[in-house]
Amino acid sequence: MKQEIKEYIQSIIATDAPKGSDLLEEGREIGREMQPLESRFIRERGVKNLNEWKLKNIEEGKIMWQLILGRPNNKEQIEAIKELYEFTQRLGIECGTIYEIPSMECGLPVDCRKGYTGTTSVVLNSIDDYLEQAESAPIHILFGCHHLNSPNAIATTTMSIKAGSNLIGIFSQYLWHRQGFDDDMAHMADVIKALGILSVFNDKYYATDTYPEDAFGGYFMDVVSVAGYALLEHHLIRNLCGCRSTVNFGGLLGEIPTRIALGVAFQRMLGTEDQALWEMWNGSTTEQWDHDIEGNFGLMDQEALAEILANWHYKLGGVIAPNAITEKVRVAEFKEQLDVLASGFFVEQKAKEWVDLIDWSPIDKIADVIVEQSQIMFNNILEGFKEAGVDIEDPMQIMMILKRFNPGKFEAAFHPSTYNTDSNEIKSFYPTVLGRQTMAMTDEVIDELKEAGKEDCLKGKRVVLGSGDGHTYSVFLLDNVLTAMGAEVVNGGVDLDPVDFLDLADEEGIDNVLVSVHNGQCYDVAKQILELAKDRDAEFNIYMGGQLNAILPGHSESTDMTEALLELGINATNDVIATIDNLSKN
Repeated sequence: MKQEIKEYIQSIIATDAPKGSDLLEEGREIGREMQPLESRFIRERGVKNLNEWKLKNIEEGKIMWQLILGRPNNKEQIEAIKELYEFTQRLGIECGTIYEIPSMECGLPVDCRKGYTGTTSVVLNSIDDYLEQAESAPIHILFGCHHLNSPNAIATTTMSIKAGSNLIGIFSQYLWHRQGFDDDMAHMADVIKALGILSVFNDKYYATDTYPEDAFGGYFMDVVSVAGYALLEHHLIRNLCGCRSTVNFGGLLGEIPTRIALGVAFQRMLGTEDQALWEMWNGSTTEQWDHDIEGNFGLMDQEALAEILANWHYKLGGVIAPNAITEKVRVAEFKEQLDVLASGFFVEQKAKEWVDLIDWSPIDKIADVIVEQSQIMFNNILEGFKEAGVDIEDPMQIMMILKRFNPGKFEAAFHPSTYNTDSNEIKSFYPTVLGRQTMAMTDEVIDELKEAGKEDCLKGKRVVLGSGDGHTYSVFLLDNVLTAMGAEVVNGGVDLDPVDFLDLADEEGIDNVLVSVHNGQCYDVAKQILELAKDRDAEFNIYMGGQLNAILPGHSESTDMTEALLELGINATNDVIATIDNLSKN
């Protein structure tokens, strides 16, 4: 390992962290006092747990489908669950699970929620909210985002278990910052305790789910790195915390060969006979059109076909969760989610005609490489941590290192092509689509600006840049384009609160602030930034791009907020060249 990386790891070791073994035992004491509910899904499906239902379907060759669902409030969420069950029963779709995406607010302790910038999803406030959903239909509710991974992990985990949810996630989101909560030590400690709680119910096949693309995997340029990091997560969860785990992926991995091969590789490395490894194949979000969006049915259906055939051939049992065709531009209406589910199910009806036409040997070869090289990367990570003085048997020490590790440095530090070499240039075995797309788009924008004679048009300009959520690629693109045009960029990274943008701008004496946002954030973030600026008696040029939508009070569907943001005085656009032009004039 490079000396600079060794010294960097040593600088972020949490020497004052509590022992992971003590935290796990605290969690287990909580778990031993709990009695999970036997949910309506369990009672009416005639199985002991979700895992048994999955194994049964895998053996029978049944394809399992799933919606990722997060309506604006609990009433609408329950109505959607009931409607989904009636819809799938009418068509004969095997859809026994819902992956719930609630508001990020659920991940915050109640006393930390004041001033939170809202998103577009339901807030679960009490055990009654969980129970009402669990009992609304014989569908298993997987309480995923902003649960076991969050500063509110103990409360969300216990309520999920009490409501009978056998799968709680998403572990990978421990990396996300939560607005209003800055104590990383307390956050990681509670995640470890939550794993301890869950481990009490191993015999009932309760597990935590991981989604590597929501952690370091979202920064990587190589699919091998995604797999290597996933091995680290599963080692921490299974071997160090004694908890069951499952995996899902797909949002950032659009190319079908590597998408399928990664699933095969995970099954080979992490699959066990008694437990279904797969939670879901998430629909990809990297290649959808933002125009003529009906064309996105073609993308979703191709992915579904490949996943159906792979499930049959390899007995993977991956639940298929197609994204709605609106994913690139806005939150989907519930009817639009049902439409894409029906389309995928129609693909399933014709898929058997493809079974004898597929040669799986290219997939096997890719999977072989991913298995071999990702295990090398996993070993590099543990070896590097140990060499730097990390106690690699203590899950708390590892989690604090991961929480503090700059995600932009992680892949180059441990990738098989760069570890123990002088190079930081990664030679990808199978590039991630989003990484490659972002680099290509960066080059295209820079070339267009140069051809228009705008090279160095930002010379002398200073800019603060950051993201209000955990997504990094827009920040990567803008940083490179702005720098190429001569600007000095102060990159604050991701997961920034509104106050963070202005604090950074004040510290650096910069007036231009670029804010990237995700679904539902834009209007609240804009208003908070402007109010903070007013309190400071300061003026800033605020630029905002990304998912410029929100669900307004009294509404059920998202609204394009671009005009509202412009009225507030925010420079709101997703046109990078227009942003460059505006910046050059300020």
